[in-house]
Amino acid sequence: MDAPATPRSSAVKDHVNRLRAAWWFLLAHGPRRGEVCGLRWEDVDLEAGRAHIVRTRVIVDNRAVEPDPKTNSGRRSISLDARLVSEFRSHRKRQIEERLRAGEAWEDSGFVLLLENGTPVQHLGHHQATIEPH
Repeated sequence: MDAPATPRSSAVKDHVNRLRAAWWFLLAHGPRRGEVCGLRWEDVDLEAGRAHIVRTRVIVDNRAVEPDPKTNSGRRSISLDARLVSEFRSHRKRQIEERLRAGEAWEDSGFVLLLENGTPVQHLGHHQATIEPH
């Protein structure tokens, strides 16, 4: 028998679901976590099914920095299959809904991975890696 949902377990599940597209992308293509955190919507072409890795986003001395990829080969374009395109579309739709709810409190950063108020996700930790089916 499953344990009853608590406010904390519901918050954790919601956080995991908000990162679902990122984890599928990581599992399918193996980019570095910082590369996924560095994705902006301008880097993702859902019509063409491509994600362009042009920056990373990592934490250094408790601050987010956005260096270029480590090597020239790190700057690349990754093909997205139909499932990933669908995941990213659902993710984008959710963000638009959250942006409308947040109003002026929304932080318009352009990043793909955001918290409920538009603040960019700082990092993807292994403890966030549970992916549940729709």
